[in-house]
Amino acid sequence: MKIVIFGWVEFPYISPAASRLRILSKGWIESGAQVHLITTAQLQTVSELDKSKDSVLSSPNFTFESSYNKNEGYLFLPGKLNKLIKHINSIVESWKIMYSLMNKGECDLVYFWGWSAIGCYAVMKMAQKFQIPYFFDICEWFPASNFKFGIFNPMYWDDFLGRKMPDKNCSGVIAITKLIAKKYNRGYFPVQVVPAINDFSLDNSSHKVQSNSSIEKITFRVLYSGFSKYGDGVEYMFEAIEQVKKNGVPIELIIIGSDGKSGPSLGFANYCKDNEILKDIVEFRGRIPEEIYFSTLCSVDVLILPRRNCETNLAAFPTRLPEFLTTGRPVITTDVPDVPDYIENNIHAKVVLANNSKAIEKALMELWLNPELRKSIGLAGKIRGKEIFDYRGYTPQMYHLFKQAISI
Repeated sequence: MKIVIFGWVEFPYISPAASRLRILSKGWIESGAQVHLITTAQLQTVSELDKSKDSVLSSPNFTFESSYNKNEGYLFLPGKLNKLIKHINSIVESWKIMYSLMNKGECDLVYFWGWSAIGCYAVMKMAQKFQIPYFFDICEWFPASNFKFGIFNPMYWDDFLGRKMPDKNCSGVIAITKLIAKKYNRGYFPVQVVPAINDFSLDNSSHKVQSNSSIEKITFRVLYSGFSKYGDGVEYMFEAIEQVKKNGVPIELIIIGSDGKSGPSLGFANYCKDNEILKDIVEFRGRIPEEIYFSTLCSVDVLILPRRNCETNLAAFPTRLPEFLTTGRPVITTDVPDVPDYIENNIHAKVVLANNSKAIEKALMELWLNPELRKSIGLAGKIRGKEIFDYRGYTPQMYHLFKQAISI
């Protein structure tokens, strides 16, 4: 079976999307598939040495390419306009690549990552023409309020119409949450819930707790990983960290994935700099190399995912949660769906009330005061994570769905 993943994704590392697709591909390859990924985004530079260390990237049954890297744009145009032209050219080039693969019989199934009507509609019509089954992986559901100017933003309509593409001709939808599954459960096609996943066979036991902190005394080290965007709930996290410090705890907050110099994280970084307490205990490290990502997670005392209870998060799932559980470190997260359906508060993690800094503060204090609790929750979380978030619990069923769709 030749599966072609198609969509916009920063590949092969950094983004949660890239991680999800690498892990899914690993499972499909283990089931007997060949996987080719086509992204309209610019590829990240990856050395041959790094590829050789990755079981997916080094597999002879996995290949990837970018249509973005095949065009030069128009260098005489202003930067933003040139970037837009390059993106449009990338989409058109991706259509050509997909048509060639289908025409040559080198595509048995299309797996759409993302649901941009502009990017995916033409490929969907090609698949219908060549009678090739296609699936959509739906991981988000954005209301108009997520877009600047709301319904007057063309990108809102691109997103809205894209979500309408799974119709009677679609072979199935892979939904990251039960809410999204419910939206597509119309009886036309199968819908499988696949939450955020990870490879729990990775051995992190060798990662020792080590400190890179400039704070010389022993610290209670907490780590957040993300883009510090709306919906992440980081404002409640900062409030809780400040209060815990006031309580006399030598706490330190490390933020990776956000550099504090641009985007939403800039505002939070400035907030911390202007705060007499936070300015000395919060560190924005930005993006870190993939090879030290897990060792960094394992080097702290607590991992935190303070998601807000908002319309966007009702349909999304904290993609970092399985990664965090893999480490065996205790995790603090919020009770935004579908988290309580998978893990139990005070057993597998601290699952606290969303939009509530006091709840985060209480969880941090309990973990600081009780090292044995930290250890027990971390170990129980790792065991539970392997039971419910390991990719092996999902990819064989997905592969079975694919085989059924191809045989029709």
